[in-house]
Amino acid sequence: MFQSIKRYIFNILHPVIAEVWQLHRITRENSADDIDRPYEITLERLDNLLKNALQNHYTFCSLDDITSMLTLHGQNTEYNTPQKIDLPHRRKLICLTLDDGYEDNFINAMPLFRKYKAPFCIYITKDYIEQGYKNYSFLNINQLLTLSADPLCTLGCHTCSHPRLNSLSIEEQQTEIADCKLWLEQTLGKPVKHLAYPYGDFSADTIHLVQALGFKTAVAAWGGGLRKGVAYSPFAIPRLLVTQNDIK
Repeated sequence: MFQSIKRYIFNILHPVIAEVWQLHRITRENSADDIDRPYEITLERLDNLLKNALQNHYTFCSLDDITSMLTLHGQNTEYNTPQKIDLPHRRKLICLTLDDGYEDNFINAMPLFRKYKAPFCIYITKDYIEQGYKNYSFLNINQLLTLSADPLCTLGCHTCSHPRLNSLSIEEQQTEIADCKLWLEQTLGKPVKHLAYPYGDFSADTIHLVQALGFKTAVAAWGGGLRKGVAYSPFAIPRLLVTQNDIK
């Protein structure tokens, strides 16, 4: 009972003021295989979610907008501790992110995001683009270049092979992250400043590496919304997983 009261008071004092959504595949209809469904959402369902967000007074924003809320003060702490966050206005924010680099992000999601004028970031897994993975279709180079030229789109890094970073040495982590970053920068002809940790796995050493490699943000795969008056690091930004049946 006491913990429930504490949580209730915390939620009142620290309401969610921004959400970073984690998406994967954006499909026209549900997949026949149950294995695929946990990480997909239909175009119709996503359209309804975006429409409802606007009706509930949310504003779509970019990763740079989220970063502007996370003003750093202390460069040597474990998570590069930021200042507590707040909003200069009353409208809550939603930042749209998509992991891995599926082709349906280009075919299905991009026109929908343009319809709502919603900024979005796609985190690219290098080996999936170059070699494929299972039976999924991934973005090709021409699609990457088209996305890169779209003012609503940001392309970020999601490592080379999508490993659990905590299972690797720091040298192996550097290879996974730095090689993906370099490849993507050479492909696009512009800097890549945003990273998503595969499976949300990272450590304090990973964060120090990401900072040293020149990233501006890095996102987790869990953690919920960003709450007023709570401190967050730009290198451990929480996200909400959005699927066909849930937002969590």
